[in-house]
Amino acid sequence: MHISPLYTDAHWRKIHGMGLLTAMMFAALVSLWPGPLSVFLFLALYLSPMVFNAVFHITASFFYRSYSPGAISAALLFPALFWYLWSLSSQAGLVRTEVAMLATAIGAVVHIFDLASTTFFVGKHSPRKEMP
Repeated sequence: MHISPLYTDAHWRKIHGMGLLTAMMFAALVSLWPGPLSVFLFLALYLSPMVFNAVFHITASFFYRSYSPGAISAALLFPALFWYLWSLSSQAGLVRTEVAMLATAIGAVVHIFDLASTTFFVGKHSPRKEMP
């Protein structure tokens, strides 16, 4: 059972494949051009939304009283990865705590829009069967 009847396994593969590819490309850009702006954008657009993804999966599991696939891996991996990469960036002087907090707030908004468009399909309608 999925949150939306429009959500399919093919859709999941497409969204997560594109996300993985763009995250790797952005990580490569940050490693080539490390600086406060590139680290901030990486935190805001990729790392922070991952933390909120973990919250979403755990919340969905409780709300629907059914395991939300990805809840365990998201809860165990994403916050730890966020903390580790933020710590490295902070120690390197590339991000301050206040800036990381702003990136986290932006990441929450990014994740809300991501869920609205790719999981809940806000603004899209289920295909309807025509009545004879």
